[in-house]
Amino acid sequence: MFGFDEKRGGRLHSLGYDCRGEQPWLGRESGKRESCGEYLRVVQRGASNVYFPYVVSSIYLPLWGENTERPVVKALENPRFWEALTDGLVEGKYVDPGKAGAVAMMLGLDAEELRAAAQRKLDGTPSEEAKATEEEYRRQEYVALREGRGGANTELLVEVMNPGDYGSEVARLFSRICLVRKLRETRVLAGFTRLLPPEGDPQSERLQPLKVDSRIDWLPAMTVRGEGIFFEFNLSKINTWMKTVNRPASRIRSLLEVYDRSRVVRGQEPRKATPKFVMIHTFAHMLINQLAFDCGYGSASLRERIYCDFEEGSEPMQGVLIYTASGDSEGTMGGLVRQGEPYRLPATIERAVRKAQWCSSDPVCIESTGQGTDNANLAACHACVLVSETSCEEGNRLLDRAMVVGSPDNPEAGFCKRMLAAAVSW
Repeated sequence: MFGFDEKRGGRLHSLGYDCRGEQPWLGRESGKRESCGEYLRVVQRGASNVYFPYVVSSIYLPLWGENTERPVVKALENPRFWEALTDGLVEGKYVDPGKAGAVAMMLGLDAEELRAAAQRKLDGTPSEEAKATEEEYRRQEYVALREGRGGANTELLVEVMNPGDYGSEVARLFSRICLVRKLRETRVLAGFTRLLPPEGDPQSERLQPLKVDSRIDWLPAMTVRGEGIFFEFNLSKINTWMKTVNRPASRIRSLLEVYDRSRVVRGQEPRKATPKFVMIHTFAHMLINQLAFDCGYGSASLRERIYCDFEEGSEPMQGVLIYTASGDSEGTMGGLVRQGEPYRLPATIERAVRKAQWCSSDPVCIESTGQGTDNANLAACHACVLVSETSCEEGNRLLDRAMVVGSPDNPEAGFCKRMLAAAVSW
């Protein structure tokens, strides 16, 4: 079922051992002897490459309920009531007033308010949404977070702060800072792969399905609630930084060449990445490590969600959400949002940036031309900016603290160079 190249799998083939196409996780292990045409590869039972889950996550955006009473929002988020309201739509696109009246009477709600809110929710979930790319999908979250959408009655509550309240240096780096006081994240197991991690493409041939019957329209998922801090970097400052004399692009060019070479050998597509992405990604790791000290959360409880544009001609995105979303009480204690207040956050950012100037593995780390998995990092190791695997979207790859703080031979490469040079007292 899980093939590899003939050169590595030919030995088992010569002994008569080929893949028989069995799928025991789907109950298909009846002993059929029909080869799937792929060679087998031997791995240890406990090896890390035996199973790679493909988990897709999404921040819930209840924009339809921004100005809606909490009892109505709660009713429409109940799957049983929502199914009753949307089963048999008028002309295929309108909520039936009669059904809305029946549900409203049952729950003691206003029928017209329930129907109007249900219609807004229905209109906000077009069928084409599932066909959008990951970048387009995240853009919806990006816009909602930066504009402070949501409301106190919904599962998303965002407070847009004035960057000027955080001091001149922070205001220079960021155009927006938002406190996400409430959020809900849905994590779905969409499949798994063997030998190599998934590529993020739900249509990939390597991705193994979790269902036998194509009529099954659900996947195993979990819903978690938490809080976070959203940062939108100053786009004009990023553009100026990327056009400096010692352009950051020249520093990471060799990194991407080495990383893509490893991916191509394995049959994977080259990875799209830019200096802007590497800088934002590294900054997120630095802040996660510092927040773990400052607000008491375990480092594995904090996660990153990066918003960056890759497609040609797409609108720019330059943001990151540092959040905690846990199934237990640790995800809703309020400590992370409190750390984002103007009287606390500037000191946290300064400490994170200054700490990244020096690594206990320097000068080996800062002068590295490739380290970590697939040599996909430059100045980044376990002693400075790496975090828990579950906290990073890229598996601790594509990191370089020189993109944030500069390097001894190229200080201009650091986006936060001025913060390090300024004598700021917070």
